[in-house]
Amino acid sequence: MEKVVVITPNELDEQLEKVLKTSENYEYNVADLDNLKSLNDENYSLAIIDAPTDSIDNIVTKLSLSIPLLFCVEDENAPLEWRNREFDVVYKPFKNKELEIRIANILKIKILKDEVNRISLCDDLTGLYNRKHLLDRLEEELSRSKRYATPITCMLMDVDYFKVINDMYGYQVGDEVLKKISDILLDRVRKEDIVTRYGDEEFIVALPNTTDRNAYVLAERIRKDIKAFNFFQDEEEPMSVTVSIGISTYPFPHMEPDVNTLTRYAEHALYNAKKQGKNKVVLFSQINFDF
Repeated sequence: MEKVVVITPNELDEQLEKVLKTSENYEYNVADLDNLKSLNDENYSLAIIDAPTDSIDNIVTKLSLSIPLLFCVEDENAPLEWRNREFDVVYKPFKNKELEIRIANILKIKILKDEVNRISLCDDLTGLYNRKHLLDRLEEELSRSKRYATPITCMLMDVDYFKVINDMYGYQVGDEVLKKISDILLDRVRKEDIVTRYGDEEFIVALPNTTDRNAYVLAERIRKDIKAFNFFQDEEEPMSVTVSIGISTYPFPHMEPDVNTLTRYAEHALYNAKKQGKNKVVLFSQINFDF
């Protein structure tokens, strides 16, 4: 169900209230002009602004919600130009059917755009972020780490013997293994961490403001949880699923930081974990060779 907020300095318009109450597709709240900033913490899908035309600019400026706006105005000749915002206009006095259609349409457009954005940012199988989104976010997080002199860690994980899993149990079971590992990762990380499907059986977790030692503790917990989980409950001879994990952390000694360096060092550490026999966690800082 979608959440709608009505912003008005007056009591809620009776016709508007009637239309909002009769819909089963969304719920609504009413806010006055003194509480606009508090609205930014709410998960609204649409803001309906029923206020004098000369006050709308001030409302839009204070309202930093990145959601569509529906303006209710009395003057059909009012100059309505709110650039870089999605909005629609309905004129008063309201025609109930028009009001219903405009609210429904602007919400439908938002839902469709949200779905397009989700598809462009997320992996179809696991629902995790995709590689492109990760690289964009890593650029942002690395810039923030440079600015505030805080660490950022990249944890690259690969499922051991994943081809064997697919060959023994089939690709559908292999997909289920990847989805369950995704669930385990999401359950173990913080809200601000970025969990990504990086390749076929590879995952990256970007950990802002996290040292390599703290990341190592987390990676070991994840590695043990995955090894202990029964992925093949219906099989007589279930195979144990394990993962290898490589970890790199900014700041790097004697190296200008960039996203490529952060991910490449994680790949070196992962390669080292595989070389040591798999089912291992290796820090890049532990590797005793130069690049």
